[in-house]
Amino acid sequence: LHRRRRRLPRMLTSDARVELTSGLPGGARTALTRRQIITLLAILTFGLGVRLTALVNALHSPGYSWQDPDGYMTQAVRLGGRDGWAWTFDAVTYTINGQRHALPPMYSVFLSMFALWPGFPLSAQVAQVGLAVVSIALVFALGRRVHSTRAGLVAASLYALWVPNIFNVWS
Repeated sequence: LHRRRRRLPRMLTSDARVELTSGLPGGARTALTRRQIITLLAILTFGLGVRLTALVNALHSPGYSWQDPDGYMTQAVRLGGRDGWAWTFDAVTYTINGQRHALPPMYSVFLSMFALWPGFPLSAQVAQVGLAVVSIALVFALGRRVHSTRAGLVAASLYALWVPNIFNVWS
């Protein structure tokens, strides 16, 4: 059996469609129209705007401080350190009732990249807003893959407006 080689997707063709391989058996191709692309960009822009507005509103609220009950910021600062970034198991562990527990390290590693920058933790909060917007795009991709482009756009719209995702991203 010979399998046909898949060509890399062409980005913009003459009829202003984006061709993407859907991953379906047989390499079926689907295309996003210009209208769908504009709709997705509008959803992403709206999602970004809502999250940035909520963050700015929280920052200007009296007595606001970034809550960190699990100590991820402290661990990030340990990883970032004064002498530059260095891995240490102590940065991802803490003691509860005399027993040592380890937290999953990736969030601390993510925050440690921003702990080296001025403006920490605000820089990490802005990065988390960016990740939330990327997650809206991923929800679109999942909905499109599982059902249809329209379903992906509806799912992305709902996720962009989902209140827990708006406020829990940076709180």
